[in-house]
Amino acid sequence: MAAFVCPEVISPFELRSFHTPGLEGVHVSRIVRFGPDRGIYAAGEVMMQDFQVHEMTCKQDRVEIAGWDKGYLQNIVDVAAPDQPRILEHTQDDPERQYESSREGPAPGELGRSQPGVVRLESADPEYKYQLVLSRSEIRIKGGVENYRKAELVQTDPGGRISLGVLLYQDQFAEYGD
Repeated sequence: MAAFVCPEVISPFELRSFHTPGLEGVHVSRIVRFGPDRGIYAAGEVMMQDFQVHEMTCKQDRVEIAGWDKGYLQNIVDVAAPDQPRILEHTQDDPERQYESSREGPAPGELGRSQPGVVRLESADPEYKYQLVLSRSEIRIKGGVENYRKAELVQTDPGGRISLGVLLYQDQFAEYGD
């Protein structure tokens, strides 16, 4: 799952069914907003064709999500209307674009694979601050390691106490050695 935190109180992240049980589609982009009017809230999601995301670009009123499957794909998601994201434009197999790993660079940060830590987010909210909190832990089990990963969007009050939190991602899996 990749995520990108955008200015203007928009936080899109994408989920794929092979890694996230219970999705309504194969590939889903969820939009979470945060700011002075409503705090943190889910603003909707859009279903997409399955592909490997290599870039997410945020604008005031849209998010551009692009990457590769058999060819280049791009979805432009309208996020201007609150709580009603929708795909405005879908480009598939653009013959003008050829995959070149040296030119494409790494995929956007994946919530489940990102380094643990706190990412401060920009907001016009004068009362609260917002953060993306990434955590990861391991517990040794017989023959391997149990891994736990989590990503939360949190709102903190002026004293630094969490006043609101939304779970964006949580995963648990075991790795066994030979």
